[in-house]
Amino acid sequence: MKISILFKITLINLALFLFIACSNDEPEYISLKNLDMTNNWHTIIDNKAEGLSNELYVSKNFIPEFRENLSSSKTWATSIDIYRWQKKEILVGNIDTTDNYFIILDSIQGNNLLWLNGKLVDKTIAFEPKKIVNITKFLKPNTKNFFITRNENNLKNGAGINSIWITKAKSKAKLLPKPKDVKLTLNHISPSYHDSLIIYETFIRSISPNGTFDGMYYKIPYLKQLGINMVWLMPIHPIGRVNRKGKLGSPYSVRDYFATDNNYGTKEQFNVMNNRMKQNNIKLIIDAVVNHTAWDNSLINKHSEFYTHNDSGEIISPLKTDWYDVADLNYENKELRKYITSYFNYWLIDMKVDGFRCDVSEMVPMDFWNDLRKNFKSNNIRPFMLAEGTKAENLTNGFDAIYSWDLYNAFQNIHKNPAKSPEIYKVLKTELQKNPKKSEIMHFAENHDTPRAAKSLGNDDHNLALFFIFTAPGIPMIYCGEELGNTKRLSLFDKTTIKWKVKDRKTYNLVKDLTSLRISSEKLMKGNIDKINDVDFIAGFSRTYNDSTWNIIGNYDSISHLYKCSPDSIIYSDKNSKITVDGILLSAKGYCIFK
Repeated sequence: MKISILFKITLINLALFLFIACSNDEPEYISLKNLDMTNNWHTIIDNKAEGLSNELYVSKNFIPEFRENLSSSKTWATSIDIYRWQKKEILVGNIDTTDNYFIILDSIQGNNLLWLNGKLVDKTIAFEPKKIVNITKFLKPNTKNFFITRNENNLKNGAGINSIWITKAKSKAKLLPKPKDVKLTLNHISPSYHDSLIIYETFIRSISPNGTFDGMYYKIPYLKQLGINMVWLMPIHPIGRVNRKGKLGSPYSVRDYFATDNNYGTKEQFNVMNNRMKQNNIKLIIDAVVNHTAWDNSLINKHSEFYTHNDSGEIISPLKTDWYDVADLNYENKELRKYITSYFNYWLIDMKVDGFRCDVSEMVPMDFWNDLRKNFKSNNIRPFMLAEGTKAENLTNGFDAIYSWDLYNAFQNIHKNPAKSPEIYKVLKTELQKNPKKSEIMHFAENHDTPRAAKSLGNDDHNLALFFIFTAPGIPMIYCGEELGNTKRLSLFDKTTIKWKVKDRKTYNLVKDLTSLRISSEKLMKGNIDKINDVDFIAGFSRTYNDSTWNIIGNYDSISHLYKCSPDSIIYSDKNSKITVDGILLSAKGYCIFK
């Protein structure tokens, strides 16, 4: 009897203990100090683009289906996805109001939108290597917070965000590396002409109605008149048929490295075109796609050891991409390296091109590029090498120039918020500080991976972007049809022909003026860049060479602004901006070079 009473008391005490314990059980809040958000997102595939009308960005309307718990980076490979929605929820505790909370997005591809608790906090167009967004005002303390992304897969590189982090900091500046002069040096001597280059990117398929080397041949006088001195041809090789994208396939799916595509013309026709370029003092570089090949490239059967295999022994596409039309090459194989080196030598020595634009250079081991440059030196050739990459290590391993996505993004940001115009100088100065001396940065307002600038920026802001591209340190690049104000994007997978009728005479004349001005001015080709006084809505910098200085300014506002200074004369302007008693009166969306 005593035991029974004692047992009951014990049960009661245990029940009370469990009740108290459960009632005191706090929900598990997540620390936002350094939170990795990359993995485990619920996913919806939305190929009919119904998500916005159904307000999927509002968490209560988001019903996970098809897939769950996916890393955002892994979903890049889902080639069938046109629109992909992803949702993640976290339990946020107290928020320290003395700090700011930032979300860090790395390697963003395609059009991407990010909502937090139903509010749009970021929109990215095309590509950005990194974005840092302040989300403090969107966070809700002591409750669930809902993050939702929408990725639009409209690029050859797939779509998505490679990694997502949340961190706490006093300011955005604390999350950015402090720029400092680096002592990196090139391991080779660049071609003597690299300071004066003006590059024109073009796609043989789109250059004319028949899309041939002959069509390019007849455009050479036009390019000469425009002031172009280097043409970059997108890949000219036979295109893969297996797993082809679109009706005609991507030129970045190469079936034979040593041939030209029959649709473009023969090698003899290529040589005729190349010779005419040289007669007009235009250099020619071709797109080298050596990270991967088409699935019906003969190497697949002859040398399967040249490729990357999965654990089952199957050849695979490049990881974390939607490039299902290509097979990944494995640079651990020494014989592959010799084969690819012979490809470069053939087109340089036998076909007499002047260099290469190297596709996805950072996906190929850097020591290969270094060895390739040594090979060039041993053969006494000095080609121009442009990397489709942004890292300084491209330049220390054999390349002469890299991409500037930072300036491209600055143009996009300023278009949305003209008050950010001083960002242009900061980007240009930082580029010079973090890269080796005597290297070049290629600047552009558009390329084949982006929307047309006349469409994404509008004509006025596009012209301002061109003005700064041609007056900045580095190499200006124009994409075929850009100078005409074309707004229709050229397809990589189907036939799209450039409309050569001049739509925007102002843009054409501006490009023609700026090419002439640049190659006649050592200040613009070689001068140092320095800061000018910050004025709201006015972007700019100065260029100095041999103690002579030009000042470059542009007005991003829709009304005129006075830039206070004591100018001697105007070198070049939009024809409406003018000298006044107090300085330069910049017209709305106007630009000016003065001394």
